[in-house]
Amino acid sequence: MSATPGPAASAPRTPEAEDDAPSTLERRQVLLYAAASALGVCLGLAAPAVRPAAEVLLWPALVGLMFATFAQTPLARVRRAGRDRGWLISALVANFVLVPVLVACLVCLVGLAGTLLHGSEQDARALSLGLLLVLLVPCTDWFLTFVHLARGDRAAAAVITPVNLVVQVIALPAWLALLGAPWLLGVETPLVDPAVVLAGAGVVLLPLVAVTMLGSRLDTPMRGGVPLVSAGESGRAWLARWPIPALAVVVLLVGAARGPDVLKASGVLWLGALACVLYLAAAVLIGTVVADIADLSEEQRRSLVCTVGTRNSFVVLPMAVALPAGWEVAAAVIVVQSLVELVGMGVVVRWLRGGGQPA
Repeated sequence: MSATPGPAASAPRTPEAEDDAPSTLERRQVLLYAAASALGVCLGLAAPAVRPAAEVLLWPALVGLMFATFAQTPLARVRRAGRDRGWLISALVANFVLVPVLVACLVCLVGLAGTLLHGSEQDARALSLGLLLVLLVPCTDWFLTFVHLARGDRAAAAVITPVNLVVQVIALPAWLALLGAPWLLGVETPLVDPAVVLAGAGVVLLPLVAVTMLGSRLDTPMRGGVPLVSAGESGRAWLARWPIPALAVVVLLVGAARGPDVLKASGVLWLGALACVLYLAAAVLIGTVVADIADLSEEQRRSLVCTVGTRNSFVVLPMAVALPAGWEVAAAVIVVQSLVELVGMGVVVRWLRGGGQPA
């Protein structure tokens, strides 16, 4: 008679093993993000004094989120992914060729509808400019967390992140000059602020450097000679628990810092929210079709959908805030986009984890 190993003899769970079945937190993440967003907005309205603090805390919260996410990805896999031309070309074509075409169509429709339905050409122009700013640039921070939650190729995602950052800095002024001419009349403020770009790069590079320096210590993290995790559990597995709670904290801070501005903004914002929903649905289609054409693996397909679906709201929001008086709707719609994206990507992640079926 053969003995079966009991629970004490089972192998330790790795981050990959943790991905085999969604946890209760993963199944409820959409509700968690929605609740965090609502709580943040209520906090910002009830106690306006917390808003500046929330805006300051947002950046270190993003750094912490990125550290927990990067820690799941062995650097050897990142080097291999960097040699995968099919993945790199697919991500660049989807983000910087197909997405701008989609955004141009959406912005033209929104600009026309905003003028006709709302009656304010200036608000329609500000709305269109805000959508151009946020939808033209791929995300370089929490996109990695969504890839992790969707069981995507985290190494491929880590490779494309700095590439996306560099290309968007070059491409955004070009796309704004080409597509933004009708909406930029009267705007004299430079839209691409090097300081903001550097801050966005720091959110990615600081945690990446920290993870690289820690290296194997993540497998047995110690403090004062005492293990930070239980025997048989690696630091990577311990950190794998944190992306969802960390992202919920980020959502709460976004709501507290910027949510009240959205509520006070013009009623034209419902058009912006609708455009963001349509964008996300079309982005999922673009990512899926491009992955099919390029014959990417299932993990890379999920990563491609995530990079096309997520946008770099935190980098472009300070640019919109710096616009002259009368353009407040541009900043407000960027906040709306980030909130729509967070909840929407929670749904997309569940769909991806279920192999295209509801999870």
